[in-house]
Amino acid sequence: MDRNRFDQLYKSLRVVQDPDEFYWLLGLVEALQPKAILEIGVEAGGSLKFWEQLLPTGGLLVGVDLHPENITWDIAASDRTVHVVQGDSQSPETVSKVGELLQGCQVDFIFIDATHTPEAARRDFGNYTPFLRPGGIVGFHDLADVMGFFGCLQGRKEAVWHKIGTGLWFKP
Repeated sequence: MDRNRFDQLYKSLRVVQDPDEFYWLLGLVEALQPKAILEIGVEAGGSLKFWEQLLPTGGLLVGVDLHPENITWDIAASDRTVHVVQGDSQSPETVSKVGELLQGCQVDFIFIDATHTPEAARRDFGNYTPFLRPGGIVGFHDLADVMGFFGCLQGRKEAVWHKIGTGLWFKP
């Protein structure tokens, strides 16, 4: 996505990520040519809309949030398959529901942006990375808040710090 298009969309949505960090992340996710994306903690759905834009027609997007009624764009109007699961991301019922929606499909990217504690990030990572394909990426928003967990991850990692940080873990 070119920067002008990004800036226009960013200004039209409620996105909580720093624009420069998010643009960096978006470029890496776009390079995956994703077919399926999972976001944990969608808040108003700003970043969810960006993921939707990266997917091909018919691509699969699943979000998890306690309050999906706060999403500010019309999910039903999308030409992608978009589902938002209402529930606590760490609840076994929510994890099971996500698995049912994925129907065996492995996702290319998981964005963890729910409860910003190292322990919550560890649990979300453990619950949802089984749905991630080899070569896929897990992104962490507010890296400064979850650095205790992120720092312990083995394997390839990258991070960018313009404000609070965005981190990536690459599944082998």
